[in-house]
Amino acid sequence: MQINYKKMTIRLFACIFVFLSANLSSAESRCKVIGDNELCYVSVIHLISQPKYYEGKFVLVSGFYRKGWGTTAIFSNREYAEFNDGANGVWVSSSRYKMNEKQVEQMNNIYSMLQSGGYSLLEKKEANNKYVKAVGIYKSGEEGHLGLYNGVIYGITKFIAHE
Repeated sequence: MQINYKKMTIRLFACIFVFLSANLSSAESRCKVIGDNELCYVSVIHLISQPKYYEGKFVLVSGFYRKGWGTTAIFSNREYAEFNDGANGVWVSSSRYKMNEKQVEQMNNIYSMLQSGGYSLLEKKEANNKYVKAVGIYKSGEEGHLGLYNGVIYGITKFIAHE
């Protein structure tokens, strides 16, 4: 029996193309335009698996928030937070110095829309060690304490109670 490497290669490339197309379309469908803002509803896992797609975008991320020594991050679940597993977390920063005036205004508008929509906003102390949602701008790369985290979401000043 003779193996046809040309057919195998074509099939492999077709499978890769279908897989990548499906992943990109699922990422695109997570982003919605609300007023003047594009907001992507994502989990920590989506940010980690497709960081370049969400780069520089407003994200509404859900996960387990933990603030402690060497940790200010949203993790995909409680267990990763307990072990401070930065590979499964995204660093959280309240800093807005990297944001321009328009982005700060957009962020404030998003928080206002969420609050008027009936969502409860929490301060950082109230949100610690809880499942939450948070809005910010995502930046990929090695971030946080010792560069152990998969990117940073900056501009977060409040959290949304996870219901």
